[in-house]
Amino acid sequence: MTQRFRVSYQSVPPRPSWTAWKERSFGTLTIDGAEATFTPKNGNSVAISNVFKVTSGWRNQKFGEPILRALDTYVEVLYGDPEHPSVAFVNDGRLFGFGAYFKNSRLREALRSLLPDARGQPRP
Repeated sequence: MTQRFRVSYQSVPPRPSWTAWKERSFGTLTIDGAEATFTPKNGNSVAISNVFKVTSGWRNQKFGEPILRALDTYVEVLYGDPEHPSVAFVNDGRLFGFGAYFKNSRLREALRSLLPDARGQPRP
């Protein structure tokens, strides 16, 4: 089953800054089977496969930085080679300016569906 979400995406940890908005891209995250694709409004698509960790909350994240609790709604996705992981920080793109303040559990669970099961197989 294909799922689509309007999201903001960045490959660097979210941080409080007046210029942090420059690091974000807005677009559509499509999750289909064991792979996700982020398609920005402008620029190249990013394929997210071989996901091995999905976390939310900066304290649980490998690359997270301290951020205010009200703004800490990003989901960190580690994928690719576990020795040299690629990282994606994804946040809800609904209601630009306000949607980021509300945690989107549907988005988080869809990203967690990319994790392999206990046997190392992609989840159905």
